[in-house]
Amino acid sequence: MKKIGNSYKLIIILIIANFNLEAQKIGIKSSKISFFSDGLLEDISAVSTESQAILNLVDGAFVLRIPINSFDFPNQLMQEHFNENYLESEKFPTATFKGKLNRIFQMGNIANTSFEASGELMIHGIAQQRTIVIEISDEKKGIKVQGKFDVALIDHDIEIPSLLFQKIAEIIAVDIEIHLGELKL
Repeated sequence: MKKIGNSYKLIIILIIANFNLEAQKIGIKSSKISFFSDGLLEDISAVSTESQAILNLVDGAFVLRIPINSFDFPNQLMQEHFNENYLESEKFPTATFKGKLNRIFQMGNIANTSFEASGELMIHGIAQQRTIVIEISDEKKGIKVQGKFDVALIDHDIEIPSLLFQKIAEIIAVDIEIHLGELKL
């Protein structure tokens, strides 16, 4: 009889532990991913608010996925050129970052703290190992993740036609702002 009682206790502990691990994953509430190209003749910028992200607070694993065609440009022609000629969004529909934070933290106990997220940045079908500095801070029912980093077009085999080399910078500045909260499974 004692063995059965201990078995039930073990099962209850495992169930509680599993629920606790599920609560340690937080997902996207909202996001703003933008980029800026400081060209000689023209500046180019775009914004996406349609990314998906998840952060595992237990091991620091972080995944961010951005649909390429979700970037909104100031004019339709820029958007068409971006999707058809440069990023080829039909062939490479998403950009992703899969990595890990350099340390673990607890929600509710963090304020404007810098972290490094190291992992694989995949753009235009080309993966590059990157370490991106981000800042994490608590907010109501979640956290805010902010960061800035540069992407060299050559690193991801994104070609600039020779006629447009003065319009598009070879290095693009990227800004991220992501709001994460409890993941509803």
